Amino acid sequence: MPSQYPLLWAVIISASSAAAAMPVLKRLALVFGITASRAGDNTPAVVPALGSPGIIAGFMLGAGVLGMLPLWVVIGPVLLSVAGVIDDAIILTPVQKITAELIAALAIIMLGPGFLITGVPPLDGAIAGLWLVGMANAFNLIDGLDGLAAGVGIIVAAALSVAAAMHSQILLSVQAAALASALAAFLVFNFSPASIFMGDSSALPIGMLLGAFALRAAQFATSSQLTQVVFPIIVMMVPVLDTVVVIVSRIATGHPISRRNLDHAHDRLLMLGLSPRSTAMACWAVEFVFAFCALMMSLMDGVGRGLSLHG
Repeated sequence: MPSQYPLLWAVIISASSAAAAMPVLKRLALVFGITASRAGDNTPAVVPALGSPGIIAGFMLGAGVLGMLPLWVVIGPVLLSVAGVIDDAIILTPVQKITAELIAALAIIMLGPGFLITGVPPLDGAIAGLWLVGMANAFNLIDGLDGLAAGVGIIVAAALSVAAAMHSQILLSVQAAALASALAAFLVFNFSPASIFMGDSSALPIGMLLGAFALRAAQFATSSQLTQVVFPIIVMMVPVLDTVVVIVSRIATGHPISRRNLDHAHDRLLMLGLSPRSTAMACWAVEFVFAFCALMMSLMDGVGRGLSLHG
């Protein structure tokens, strides 16, 4: 039965598995001290920060039960998730963290199906590695507000699933749908006021997975090198744009890029007077617009190829 409706079963299995895991993970996070402090109205509130195992496990169960979980989709994210849990628990140095990210990206590139960008394999590998590490950190940067990263991740993954389905790439479509569903289940617990956070253990591997899926979708959904480069950027515009804003802002003010500050896009919206919920939904709306544009680009590209073949 699952093989007859792979997308539907991926959604059901991933969402239910992730949702069932969250209450258990909240307790484990409190027991082992994997928490984050958030200022409440009067006193600080401690929130569990261990969403990773539930999201990753839900995603892998949804795709794995259907036999659509190749090794490259497992090794890289699991390595990065473990490193993220360690970072959330004891805090890794920047060098240790970037080393873990590079190892995870290398595992995806070496074990994966390959990412065609320029047509020159060594250059494609280098570009893909930089993109994967960049998207892991970009997604981690937007994980600073209840529900923001999860909602953006859902929109990106859903758009990639639809783009893959439109081009008959069922494997990628199921994988992206499973990830979107696991994130949706997590969002139930993470939307403001959040009862559990992602933490680095989730944000880093999910960002890298989304980056990898975006590169794969670009190969199927576009026919030119230019659109293959532009498609992943557009479909992940909110993380990309926030990262650019942060880097430019910190360089302009003379602060180290790695220094945490209230200069993210969501921080600026909060300072303008928007509530946390309104801010998250505003960012979701922006991401939805760009994801829709990426889908239209994919669709028009497919039509263009059809016309050229039959013209």
